[in-house]
This record gives sequence, structure tokens and C-alpha cells, in this order.
Amino acid sequence: MKNNSDKREAIIKILSSHRKDITAFGVRSLYLFGSVARGDATDESDVDVLVEFASSPGFDGYMGLKLYLEDLLGQPVDLVMSTALRTSVRPIVEQEAVRVT
Repeated sequence: MKNNSDKREAIIKILSSHRKDITAFGVRSLYLFGSVARGDATDESDVDVLVEFASSPGFDGYMGLKLYLEDLLGQPVDLVMSTALRTSVRPIVEQEAVRVT
């Protein structure tokens, strides 16, 4: 089994290598945060992803990206739009965020 740092790097590599497809969803920037970014993910952990869209994606755009990322990574993704990030958790997310695109 890969250690947590290897898992983080593997996910970053996968997402980075699919940058063109990801930006086709209207993504301006994409960040990992949470347990994967911190390096303390377990086998049950999902992948927390913060996304900034160039414009409002609508439900279909949001779900399309979420499902694409889950298929790509082979595990659940918690996709959080930067505009929906609660002010109480924003500083924590920004501190641990690792930019992917």
C-alpha cells in the first residue's frame, strides 16, 4: 500500500495530466485539501477538491466534473465550489490547499 504522501502525489499527477479535460468543464483552478492534501488520508477517505469555475457551471456542469473526477481517481470526491466555501472553514482550507490546475 502506498504511504499517504505517495497517494497525494499520485492524485496530483493524475489530475495534472488531465488538465485539458478538467479545464473543458470551465474550471479556472482546482485544489486538493483535507486529508489527502495533509497526507493523513485513510483507505476510507474521500478526495476533497476545491474548484473555482470561470463562470457558474450550473447543476449539470458541477455534477459532470464531480463524476469525471470520481471516475478518473476511482474513489469518491467531495467537490466544493470556492463560492460555496463557508467563511468559518475558508482559512483552514486555504492553508492546506495544494493547487493542481
